[in-house]
Amino acid sequence: MTKITYRTILVIGDNHKEIAAKYSADTKVEPYIVHKRSSAKKEQKDHLKLIETLLTDKRVVLTNSQQDIYKEMYLDISKMKPIEYFEMMTTEYDHDKDGNAISDVNPNAFYKYERCQQHRLDVTGEEGDFSDPFPLKDGTKAYSAHFNDIDWEKIHRNPDRMKLNQRVWELVVDDDEPLDEREADLKERMYERIAYFDNNFKSMEEYIIHSSSLWYWGIATEEKYEEVNYKISDMDWCVNFFDTYLKGLEETNPLITIYETHSLD
Repeated sequence: MTKITYRTILVIGDNHKEIAAKYSADTKVEPYIVHKRSSAKKEQKDHLKLIETLLTDKRVVLTNSQQDIYKEMYLDISKMKPIEYFEMMTTEYDHDKDGNAISDVNPNAFYKYERCQQHRLDVTGEEGDFSDPFPLKDGTKAYSAHFNDIDWEKIHRNPDRMKLNQRVWELVVDDDEPLDEREADLKERMYERIAYFDNNFKSMEEYIIHSSSLWYWGIATEEKYEEVNYKISDMDWCVNFFDTYLKGLEETNPLITIYETHSLD
């Protein structure tokens, strides 16, 4: 999946502020040891093993440039003495009296600068810069609402949107002739992205389902946080997001809140 700096996540639970903070780098904790000086040799060996896995595991999809970067990284690390590896890995950390690298950064952090745009919507009527609010069944919009108040049919596998996506495919990939001025404009704008269709989708059906499915970069609950990672393909994450994380929640009707976040790197 393409790297995205600004991301939207869902937080499930009435105490969404506390849950969102639980996985944020902005939440400071008591200093703890990140890298033990005496464990440098083991950490170096584990790091090399991880890189080997990334390069050989068929489930991990890497571009040629990414493979080259990891291969070069492997060679550089393998040539280091353990103490050199330790110093490289701990340059930006503080150290305790025993020389161990310490940090007060949340070890469970996946993002930073998290914010919900509900207050902005309430006060100004303006939506967030990087996220759209939920459409509600009463005709209003909200960034935080109970599951059963959200009009999921409008934003997940909506029939009209699926029909539009089908027509986009027919115009761009199948090169159909536009039937009116609107379709001509749509074809002209989308045709510039023909490579997007060719590189990401095996069929029209796959494109329709992917483009009509509701998904977010991550999802946070009191128990855990999960997000897109190298083991999950773009297609699988997007297409299965609703069934995996939201289907069945009508029974408990929890509060669902949209947060905008920033990546850690």
